[in-house]
Amino acid sequence: MRHQTQNGSRDYLLVFFVATVVLSGIGLLVYTQNNITGAIVVAPAAPLDCQFINASCPGGYTKVYAISNETNAHAELFNETNYGVNVCCRDSTAVNTLTAGTGTTLFNLSNFTNAHAGLNGQTPYAEAILLNSAPNQINCFTNETGEGTCGFGFTCVGTLSDTTNAHVANCTPGQAYNITVCCSIGGLVTRYLAPNTTSAALLTANGSTDGTLADNDSSYATQNITYLNLTTSRRFIEFTGNFNTQDVNARELSITFNDTAVAVNTSQVSGKSASHDLFLPDTINNVGPHVCPDADSLDEANFSCAGGFTFDGPYPETISSITASKENNEYRISGLTGSGAFIATIVNSSITNSNITNSSVFNSTITDSNVTDSNISNSTINNSNIVNSTINDSTVTNSSVTNSTILNSTLVNTSVQNSIIIDSTKINSTIINSSVTGSVNVNCTLVNTSESYSSCTNSTVVNTTLTNLTVINATIENGFCSSGVVVFNGVPFNCPLFLFELSPLNLVFSKVESADPIHKNSILTYTIHLRNNDNQTAVNLTLNETYPAGTTFVSSEPPADISNNVFIVGDLAIGASTTINISVSVGDLPNGTILTNQFNISYQRPNNLSFFQQNSTDTTALGVPFLATNKTADPDPVIKGNTITYTINITNNGDEIAYNTTVDEVYPNGTSFVSSTPVPSSGNSTFSLGTLANGSSTTVTITLNTSLDITNGTILNNTYLVFTNSTLGIPFNSGNETLTTVLGFPDITTTKTALPPATAPGTSVLYQITLTNNGDHTAENITLVDGYPANVTFNSSQPANTTDNATFAVPNLLPGQTFIVNISVNISSTMPGGILQNNATVTYANTSGANVTASTAVNHTIGLVSGGQGGGSNNFVGAQIIRPRTYTTDSDSFLTPYLNRKDTVVFRTEDGIHSLIVDEIGLTTLTVTIQSTPQTLNLQLADRKDVDVNGDGTADVTVVVVDIYRAQQTQLRLIRTRGAQTEIRPEEIIRAPQQEPTVQTPAPAPVRETRPQTQTLPFAGQAIKTDMPASGTDPIAFILVSIIVFLALAVAAMLAWRKTHPPGHSGPEPQVVGWKLRHK
Repeated sequence: MRHQTQNGSRDYLLVFFVATVVLSGIGLLVYTQNNITGAIVVAPAAPLDCQFINASCPGGYTKVYAISNETNAHAELFNETNYGVNVCCRDSTAVNTLTAGTGTTLFNLSNFTNAHAGLNGQTPYAEAILLNSAPNQINCFTNETGEGTCGFGFTCVGTLSDTTNAHVANCTPGQAYNITVCCSIGGLVTRYLAPNTTSAALLTANGSTDGTLADNDSSYATQNITYLNLTTSRRFIEFTGNFNTQDVNARELSITFNDTAVAVNTSQVSGKSASHDLFLPDTINNVGPHVCPDADSLDEANFSCAGGFTFDGPYPETISSITASKENNEYRISGLTGSGAFIATIVNSSITNSNITNSSVFNSTITDSNVTDSNISNSTINNSNIVNSTINDSTVTNSSVTNSTILNSTLVNTSVQNSIIIDSTKINSTIINSSVTGSVNVNCTLVNTSESYSSCTNSTVVNTTLTNLTVINATIENGFCSSGVVVFNGVPFNCPLFLFELSPLNLVFSKVESADPIHKNSILTYTIHLRNNDNQTAVNLTLNETYPAGTTFVSSEPPADISNNVFIVGDLAIGASTTINISVSVGDLPNGTILTNQFNISYQRPNNLSFFQQNSTDTTALGVPFLATNKTADPDPVIKGNTITYTINITNNGDEIAYNTTVDEVYPNGTSFVSSTPVPSSGNSTFSLGTLANGSSTTVTITLNTSLDITNGTILNNTYLVFTNSTLGIPFNSGNETLTTVLGFPDITTTKTALPPATAPGTSVLYQITLTNNGDHTAENITLVDGYPANVTFNSSQPANTTDNATFAVPNLLPGQTFIVNISVNISSTMPGGILQNNATVTYANTSGANVTASTAVNHTIGLVSGGQGGGSNNFVGAQIIRPRTYTTDSDSFLTPYLNRKDTVVFRTEDGIHSLIVDEIGLTTLTVTIQSTPQTLNLQLADRKDVDVNGDGTADVTVVVVDIYRAQQTQLRLIRTRGAQTEIRPEEIIRAPQQEPTVQTPAPAPVRETRPQTQTLPFAGQAIKTDMPASGTDPIAFILVSIIVFLALAVAAMLAWRKTHPPGHSGPEPQVVGWKLRHK
């Protein structure tokens, strides 16, 4: 029944388990279907591959620009050859052809070479790095926190340290700057987010919501898919629809946009919903969004688009089933199928009969004008056609401005074509294909003329460059003034003349620093090269140097003519050149200091006109890493055999990052590695710490084991070196050492003897306690405490006791030193015979100061000595006779009985009582120990050994080996050299605590022809040499006796059985009761 119940329980458990799994799976499936997220991917038309190569661009690559170093670099245009690190790009599929110097702007430079960089639209720099692709165009955006990384489909083409006045670096982590310029071929500046605004998985255009479902899978969910601009985080389009039965194919999706307009072409996108939403920024003081429902590109999104209309509120507002609403700082335009919209920003302005396309106009009056793709601010424009122009703070009257940028200018009755006019006043002037900067023109006609900071009045200038000139009533063509007056530096010159005679010579000069960037506290060398490419001699040429703040002049070649910064070159003939090398010392400057070195050149033309030109070079001074280190050891000193932990603290006190920081350890002899934090990167002594920012710290902890073989007092010298590199790859290192003392430890052993080892009640006993320091360090604070047993009272001691009769202060013991404490005690006369055990405990301090305890004990026998004389045995009243035995003599010459192992002979010399103990007996050798000064004698048969027992250098007793019998017994003669003769008597013996007492009966002496069978002893009683097996029992005899006893017992048992069970007996069967078997 129980078995069936258990099977039933198992069946129920199985059903419950299966049901749980099924329900859990259903719940998980439901949860998964309701939480699917995904994204549409619009892949670039082709992959853009860009590399930073320290050589010429390989085949198939196009040089886009070059930089002076991999990081913290200056830059130059693609057609310059001064720098060695080339930025080379290609379409790896070879579908598109790349061309540098035209197309999309990556970023701008301050000069064509040796230049700082800035972002397009955020810097005044005019030299653009351009890259073009055909048939698909280049699209770029800026990720200001990219650090060399770009989004899906985009490639890093460079990183900048700032939006302007910036250095340039490659895209490698650790070298790249934050601001990252990202480009693609035909890609979109977008990223794709899931409905919960977290990053969605990137899918193929013809894929699923999670990247794993097959095409036409039915597990898609309704979701929103939003496209955002990486640079501004602006939304541009949002799809809302059900994707559960269709593939999502967005390869032909097109999104084009600018700051105030967007156009989306969804005509070729499958799997989307019937309509979508579009977003535009809600700009301050704008009229509202203008929607072109059928526009597929920005060109089609304008005021003249078919079916277009403007929303001007209140919001939400619906026009033609399209609704505009405001959400925070955005317009949401819903219900679109096609999409084109822009912001019509025209505020506080009066506009009459004008067409304005994609323009923002503020506080302006525009009359009878057509303005296209222009921003016009605070301006009055009358009767003008302005195309693709930006006009700020200007008055334009009766003028036509084409493809021009005009800033802070007044143009009256002027026609400007393809020109850039900055800070100029133009009255009744015609400017064609000209660049005019900082000039004033009144009634002048400028054709194909570049004018810089000049003034033109009532003149005509054709195909000429005017620089810092005033032209009055003049006719100038191709650089020759045929009539009128030209004023240069305040001096009027009547025409005819060539204008080049009033302009600087064509001197080519360059200045190159030995390194940029350069570490502070180093030498910086400038090389200045001058060449006269003009057709006239430069007369009295002088170069005047202005050294950067924070630097100190060191030397120059050639030497300066005045002070240390003025170099008189003299006349520089046509085609001639000269070079000047100047070295300065860079001081302890803040990291990132810009050193601006400027030099001025002054000279005259042969017509005695003086000219002045200048040039400057910027160099970045970088800090250096400075690693401060210290190392501690714990403990210090360390006791040998224990572990020691070294802690290395490393702090970068410099003002620059320390790269590739590594610690190399040199462990002391006598130590072995145990563990470390962090773990070693190589072997067990090299630790790679990576990058250490300035001001930051790190720690290396190393545990070593010290060997027991180290000598006390050894100094462990642990050394280490820390290596690191600066930003420029320059190595730095620092090191240190730590000294730690190794201490040994004391090791006290104690022995204790009782003299005599056996005695009678009412007598005295001398306890002798020997302390020996077997360690290699001094034992300190030694205290001996003796534990007297019952029936024992203190008599005297050497040395004297301290606080009580049992406590003794022992002086410090050096390594190997021995100290003996003698304590005399009285045995109570009423004590019955037996064994007394006396214990002694020694406490001392080890090297670390901790207390260590050592103990010792001694047993001795207390009994009554029999008064028998003559023969007989050594018996004691109330006690058994046991081996080993002790003999006491006070004679000058004493022949011992035959002694066994551990037998003792106690003898007296003139300075006290001493003892001899038999340790080992061989066939012809024996070993004995003599106290009180412990010494061991290794003797042979017939040896005669003089012994100094008290350590005073004089022999006190002579030991003669008389006989050795069967490696079991020996007979000795002790001859005293000094002291009085007294009686000789047998004494009771001491046995070791683990020995069982045995009865000793002298056996008959063995019969040997060469020796007498007995010896006459000079004391009461008689000791006889006996034959004894080494083990005390004959094993063969024991086995035989055991067999006989066993057989006897077997016979006896058989006889008893037959007696109780005679033949024919039939008793009842035995019964089992409990654990006993018995008969009834």
